[in-house]
Amino acid sequence: LAQGVLPSFALSCLVMKLGSALVSLFAPVSAKVYFVEEFNDDSWRDRWVDSDWKKDSGSQGSFALSAGKYHNDPAVDQGLKTQEDARHFTTSA
Repeated sequence: LAQGVLPSFALSCLVMKLGSALVSLFAPVSAKVYFVEEFNDDSWRDRWVDSDWKKDSGSQGSFALSAGKYHNDPAVDQGLKTQEDARHFTTSA
């Protein structure tokens, strides 16, 4: 082999990989959202259920609404936040 010349097999593999990468960049993408929850007010308490698993032992933690440290609009960008350290946190929608 001459130095600096790729064998034809290696060249075809390279072309296929580049072609696949370009197709994946420009391929249309669609997704279906199955679950959305927005914590804009306290009505989330009606839809979410806290577990009582560790309530008797006193080691169950609680959740609160918080926009967190990084947000765009604190009134809209809210989510659930754990309030205590070293507790058991369980909830479901």
